[in-house]
Amino acid sequence: MTPTDLERRETDAVDGAGVAPGAGATIVVCATCRDRADPAAEPPGAALAVALAAEAPDLTVRTVRCLGNCSRALSAAVLAPGAWTYVFGDLDPLSDGAALAEGARLLAASADGTMPWRGRPEPLKRGLVARVPPLGATIPADPAAVPLTEPA
Repeated sequence: MTPTDLERRETDAVDGAGVAPGAGATIVVCATCRDRADPAAEPPGAALAVALAAEAPDLTVRTVRCLGNCSRALSAAVLAPGAWTYVFGDLDPLSDGAALAEGARLLAASADGTMPWRGRPEPLKRGLVARVPPLGATIPADPAAVPLTEPA
């Protein structure tokens, strides 16, 4: 599968739409992040997405034009229906694909919609950029009413 083949498989996920309820986890990879050492080189995100799609057929893999995390390229997000979305940066396209796949599987299997800290691959611990609540989540008007907790 080539980057062009993967682009042909893209759906509305490119424009920010979620995945269908009941589906497993989705990994969204930035296809425009540039290699800081060689900005003229082909962006590594497309190649990472192609490799992930081939190596993790149980997961949905998509590319987007930009995740807005350019200072911490290469970026990717992991999402699942009813779960928190996790955005990661500083990913190595040659070695962090397996970590993304494992994180996606952890999120899909999670009973509470969070990716557990224990068991999370190291690149996803050090590369965490943001955790975004699921659409439709009840968020209290008074953040002080919710105690802060350590990651699970």
